[in-house]
Amino acid sequence: MGVDALTGSGTQAAPSIPATATQPVIRFQTASTPPPSPVPTTPPASTGSVPAGMAIVTSPRLPLKGISAAQAAALLNGARNWRDVGSPVTLPVKPYAIAGMERNGLASPTPVNDYAALAAELAKTPGGIAVVPIDQVDWQVARLDVDGVDPLASVNGAVRIGVTGDIIPGRNVAIHARQYGDWTHPFLKMKDLLSSFDVTMSNFECVISDTIAPPEESNPNTYDFIADPAVIEGMKLCGIDAISLANNHTAWNDSGLGTAPFVEMLGHLESAGFPYFGGGRDLDQAQLGFEATVGDTSIVFIGIDGVTANVDFKGQIGTVGEDIGSGFAGASASKAGTNPLDLASVNAKIASLAGQ
Repeated sequence: MGVDALTGSGTQAAPSIPATATQPVIRFQTASTPPPSPVPTTPPASTGSVPAGMAIVTSPRLPLKGISAAQAAALLNGARNWRDVGSPVTLPVKPYAIAGMERNGLASPTPVNDYAALAAELAKTPGGIAVVPIDQVDWQVARLDVDGVDPLASVNGAVRIGVTGDIIPGRNVAIHARQYGDWTHPFLKMKDLLSSFDVTMSNFECVISDTIAPPEESNPNTYDFIADPAVIEGMKLCGIDAISLANNHTAWNDSGLGTAPFVEMLGHLESAGFPYFGGGRDLDQAQLGFEATVGDTSIVFIGIDGVTANVDFKGQIGTVGEDIGSGFAGASASKAGTNPLDLASVNAKIASLAGQ
């Protein structure tokens, strides 16, 4: 587990801390021809019964990403339960509308003053729903695709960022990868989705090595996760552009191997030309950001290890102390490791990045 952060155009990052020297980053620019998308990229003038230029937004807590046009029509015409339109859980539908937009779709919505008020209501109401102008949609809400069409795909300058949670191709996944004789196999069902984004980041919670015997062969419950270097081809297959190493299963290990496996992994990634951030051979490298440029937009990702390299909250629940496994995994001027959670340093670097 680690902490990832990103900054981009318009980001207000740590304004009280003055930007110092320009923070170096690892740079990446999308190709002039983007990878093919598995879903349509240009929505029609009207998707289902959703008015043109509008999008259906929901609470980020609703476990539903997309619906059909028929299900969209049902929602707009008064469907009362999310399970009736494809949700895996039973939740009452609670419609909202920004004042002045009550006729933009939903039947009998509860009015709210503005978009900020709507986002606040959706945050606390898992079954909440509204229809809003596409250009207002931001990270505070979830949006529903209709018939596989992302409503934001038509917005000029929109950047689609995919961020995955933990990738752990060790232990049971490694056992099955060896049985299949294919380290790309665990990625096959996700490759089309992950390749559809302009930029895709992942948190890689594993060590890549061809010198360490699979620890799960002697201990099926091991906390040391080891994957073959061929796993890099699986991540490339998915269109993953870079991985964060700032977590508790890269530099840290449970078997007293020190930093050697971590440094070996850095070599494998570099040999394969696969970018990483949040870890390095020393602190300067571990603190580097990864910059992705899509059109006129630049986004910088940084990785921060708040579990095995927590400077500010040592000893608190969720952190690993010096007496557990290999102990503190943070990098230093003379030691390889992850990017430590040192809030003063992190905030200053975010401020510097945002000012570039």
